[in-house]
Amino acid sequence: MRCFYREQGDQFFEQAPAGTFFWHLLSRHQRCAENMLWGEELNTRTSQLEFSPLAPASNAFLAAFSQGLQDKGCLDIQAQAQLLVEAVETPQIQELYQASHYLIDDLDETRPLEQHLMARLSQSAEVIIYTANPKGGVERVMGADPSYAESLAETIPTIALSHSSQPPQLKQLAQTLASRLQQEPLEPGLHQTQKLQRFQHPSAMAEAMGAQIKELLASGCPAHEIVCLSWYLDPIATQQLQSHFEALGLEVDLLRGQQTLMRHPYVNTLLSLCRLILWPQLTDPRLPRLNSLDLSQILSLCGGVDPFVLARLRFELGQNLEAWGQYMKQSENPQLQAVQAFVADARERYPDRELNSLYELTQSLWQELILPRLTDDCDQAGLAALRSLFAVLERYHQQMPADRSLPDEQELLIQLLQQEILQLSELPERENGRIKIMTLYRVCELKYSSRYQLWFDLTASSWTRPVNHPLDNALLLSRSWPLEQPWSLDAEDHFVLERLAALSYKGLQYVQERCWFYASHYDTNAKLQTQERLANILEYAENS
Repeated sequence: MRCFYREQGDQFFEQAPAGTFFWHLLSRHQRCAENMLWGEELNTRTSQLEFSPLAPASNAFLAAFSQGLQDKGCLDIQAQAQLLVEAVETPQIQELYQASHYLIDDLDETRPLEQHLMARLSQSAEVIIYTANPKGGVERVMGADPSYAESLAETIPTIALSHSSQPPQLKQLAQTLASRLQQEPLEPGLHQTQKLQRFQHPSAMAEAMGAQIKELLASGCPAHEIVCLSWYLDPIATQQLQSHFEALGLEVDLLRGQQTLMRHPYVNTLLSLCRLILWPQLTDPRLPRLNSLDLSQILSLCGGVDPFVLARLRFELGQNLEAWGQYMKQSENPQLQAVQAFVADARERYPDRELNSLYELTQSLWQELILPRLTDDCDQAGLAALRSLFAVLERYHQQMPADRSLPDEQELLIQLLQQEILQLSELPERENGRIKIMTLYRVCELKYSSRYQLWFDLTASSWTRPVNHPLDNALLLSRSWPLEQPWSLDAEDHFVLERLAALSYKGLQYVQERCWFYASHYDTNAKLQTQERLANILEYAENS
């Protein structure tokens, strides 16, 4: 899609937006496929609901992209979804999945594509749908249709719904959190929480949380039974919390969910330079194309370019590699001129398609472009990562003449790159003696039950930040947003509140004994506005 956007984007948009716009198109494409929205239905929904003037052009762009892939015999996510829908209707698939009974858990919290497939596969059997919340849970605003299970039960007589009751203490906990945010007295008989504790600075909040954890540990509670949770774990807040806990001798597990493993800038710069030099010879489509991050790291480490200049360049040039190349050619920076001269010379030394030794090339890059730029206080972790890379390349260089079963050097480069760009979705090790720090969404996703929860940063702006980009909108592209309700700021605010309420209400199901609530005063005005909203979250969950 990136190539299609770069080559044909101007045919659909009067002025193609900046490179970051591509990611919103990609996300929109995925949401549409998961929600079974395409063709006329998507266009109708767009005309009735969407407020962005780019939405109709985006639909046309994505339709042309899908058609282009089909013409080439390729499948993208939309085509795969359509094939799945068609496949479950065939007699062959229906015969494979014959069963007398089905038990389906939380069908109301499942994406529409999965809902449709499940319903079609089980249409001729006795079906019991177990749902914890007949109104739909947190996934409602992420694309799920909360009325789907009940609508099926009305149309298919063999389907029965089974609604579970909430744990007895859940409503009490919800009411308690709401009352604490409103600074009201604790109702008699509710002992699950202490009052909401407010601090002037996040460091004071972290110290109070650490003291509470030490008290729980001293009482005999295992560390893995304590969960600290917030809405969003930004790097600064996380580092601050971890440093306070480490000073107290507390080990933590930070659970962010699926994430990209980060390669050290020194290693990434070296591998990026290898690809830059060898790109005319590299033929495998699995090799990722250089991007603005790769080029900015080359300019930073090998050219000494100021970080503020790099920030401006990344904003202005985006993923336009030709523009980056022109900038380097026109630069009067002697270090950048040395980089260009080295690249040109290295390409002359590697003129054939048969790749020569990666080990020799990386050694030259290290000696001529990277080592001379390092200072006495350079990153020791980066040097260690480079040494590990050189050790792998040296062993490969020594063994390859005697062992022809080893992959060729292009394959080796692919493996080196893929080792640290794969997605990591971590699963928590429960009984490892570590405090868990995670987002509220992650608690609900993992259904991580614990004895104690410490909710923190309750007045941070992230708890009420906007849902997403207009073209990457999980709400408008969800079947749970009714067509008769046009988009408005008030309507979106309603759904943001609902999302907070659903998550908060659900997260409280996974605490067994007690919660503590913490907040810090980042900004006086923002604190008051945010707190007014948070005070109504759980009450809204009960009354909606």
